[in-house]
Amino acid sequence: MKITSIIIAVQTAAFSTLTAALPGAPPNSIPIELTTRATCALHTQWEPSWRDGGYDRYRVRAWAEGYSDAANWHSTRVMLDKWCQSFRNVAGHYGAGLENPQCWLENDNLAYADISTFIGSHGHNLYTGMHQETVNQWRDWSKYTCDVDSHH
Repeated sequence: MKITSIIIAVQTAAFSTLTAALPGAPPNSIPIELTTRATCALHTQWEPSWRDGGYDRYRVRAWAEGYSDAANWHSTRVMLDKWCQSFRNVAGHYGAGLENPQCWLENDNLAYADISTFIGSHGHNLYTGMHQETVNQWRDWSKYTCDVDSHH
């Protein structure tokens, strides 16, 4: 009986020491950073390419999720207009190797961009780099508040 009492006393002391060493709940004064979900998104999807006058012609379809209010910069039309502007801007900087860049809005929530480039992997790599730069420029414009979902 005496040994059992000693074992219980040792276990109780050890448990008290362990629980005292554990951190408690954080005080209310510690700020907690909350992450909010984006209120908008841009989606891009590659369409099948085709041959056009000795070049490969690539097309990307884009649609947006945002507010329906046309005055709001998160409206789908404004977001897609900016995507087309970014596409034209990037295509203009690339210069040689990318021909006949076109971007248009099919409706308030659907846009397409076409461009022709060299046949083969060099042209394909040129176009994928240009497309990624377009998406990055659009992300900068949205101040990283919108999600971007880009599928090749």
